Formats: sequence, structure tokens, C-alpha cells
Amino acid sequence: MKRSAAILGPTPSFVRWAIRIECPLRDTDEQDLPDRAFRELRGLRELSHGLRQDRVLDGICIHPKWNRDVDSAKGFFSEEVCEVFGGANQVDSSCTNCPANVCQRVSTESTESGRQRPVWAGCYGWFPSRHGKIDYPLLFQDAWRTCGSHPPIDGLLETDPYWYGLWQVGHWSGSTLQYLNRLIEQVRQQLAKSGEEDRNLIELAAAARECLQSDLTLVAELIPQGYSDGLHWSIEPHCPDCGKEMSPQQIHCAACGRQGRPHPKTRKKVLGERPYRLLKEMIGPEKTAEIILAYGSSIDRQDGP
Repeated sequence: MKRSAAILGPTPSFVRWAIRIECPLRDTDEQDLPDRAFRELRGLRELSHGLRQDRVLDGICIHPKWNRDVDSAKGFFSEEVCEVFGGANQVDSSCTNCPANVCQRVSTESTESGRQRPVWAGCYGWFPSRHGKIDYPLLFQDAWRTCGSHPPIDGLLETDPYWYGLWQVGHWSGSTLQYLNRLIEQVRQQLAKSGEEDRNLIELAAAARECLQSDLTLVAELIPQGYSDGLHWSIEPHCPDCGKEMSPQQIHCAACGRQGRPHPKTRKKVLGERPYRLLKEMIGPEKTAEIILAYGSSIDRQDGP
């Protein structure tokens, strides 16, 4: 989903994923692992992007959507994010060479000076069912037909579209992960023919490959479509078995054939833009104005004449 910003409007169904690995920085409990990894490590990921993009000034990571307004400029203290994990050195040593840090290996970002910095907490991600004009349920349906038979897979539901049943597997390893990897690579080949590219798919593909190479488990879950008003995020009624959207009155799932009422709409608070906060509430309006001036000057120098 959209990075560093509160999402507004409809949200498509999407896959949350994380790589299961023993890690000193996160809880290894499998219960809701993709969501827990995101919540626990989001600040570290944001800080690493800020460092790579030269957005950290005087210990403050500036929001990527920069503006010069004292009342709305946002950022967060970099030290506060790191200290709960034992400090920046501990984070760096844990993440830089971790086999699960797949987002680092596919990242092409560098600082303005050309220095490469690590991506921290690159062991989780998300994969929306739609990206621009790309319809992934349709592409995975085509990939399924192309790849043919699959090994026995616990949790796989027979659904149409195939997308909904596929992600009910939850845990991917060994031969089942090999099959998922084939599907993903087939989808990537289809996109390559049209010249399309999606960073979320690239990261998921890298996660599947690394789990195969390092004998790790990829944990994934399908989140049904919903709607966000910026304060609350509602998940629309959906089939309890496969996650296919349903109307409240519907008693038959069009994807998996289940008979029965849908799972009712649920609502929760959005995470918003955390760890970013209003700078004026963190350091006061006068210091915020100083930071704005200093950071603005650094941007002007980078842009050059």
C-alpha cells in the first residue's frame, strides 16, 4: 500500500507478507506475523529510506512529501525510532546482512552524493491486487493456467478467480513455495511483455526466491477490499473462507461456492502517517522554522543552478 501517507478512499484487496526468521528486532510469534512485522518495524523502514534520500537533518527524519509550512511540516526523531531496538548500530548489524532483508537487495535508491545506505527491516511488504491498470487476479488466473498442475497444498481453496483461494494457504515453504515462485515469475513475464513494472511485485518475487534459497518460510495473508476515510479503515463484507467481497444480503460466495452469510463489515483506526508527526508539536514553531530553512537550503543546493 501507499508508503508514508494515510490512504483515502477505496482500498483494493491486497496481500500482506513477511518472512519468518529469528530476529532480535521483532516478535517471531506467527500470529498475524505480516501485520505485526509492519507495525513493529515500520519506523525503521521509514528511517532507512530517509537516510538513503538525505532527509535526516539534526537528528530529525523529514517527511518525503516536504513542504515549507511551519504548521504542517512533519518528521520524527531518528534516535527515538532506533533506541527501542538497541540503537542504530544494533539495527544496522541485524538488518544489513540478514537473508530476509529482500527489500534492500531490490532497492535502487541512493543518496544524492551517490552513497549507498542499507534498507532496514526489508523482511515484510504488501502486494495490492491492482496497480494502475494492472489487474493481478486476472494475471494470476492466466499464470495458473500456464503453470498447470501444482503439488498438494494444504489450505489451497478451489476458487474462481484463483486469486482468492491461492492466498488462503498462508505459509509457503518447500515444494509449495516453488509453485508460488513459478506463478509469480509467470506474472512477471506477462508484465514484461507490456513494459509494466510494479515495485510491490518485485519485492514479493525477491521474498519468494530468498525463502527458497535460504530454506525460510514466507507467510502471507489476503486482506479483503475496504475503504478509508483517513481516520478509520473499514473492511467490507466478505466470504469468511476465501475473502471474496460479498453484499450483506448475499448467501452464496461467487468465488468458492460457500453457502452462508458474509463476514460483516469491520472498522479500525488507520495507522496514519506514523512515525511522522507535526514538527511544531515535537520541537516548537521556532525550531521548526529553523529546520525548514536549513532543509530547504540543502534541497536548493542539491538541485543546483
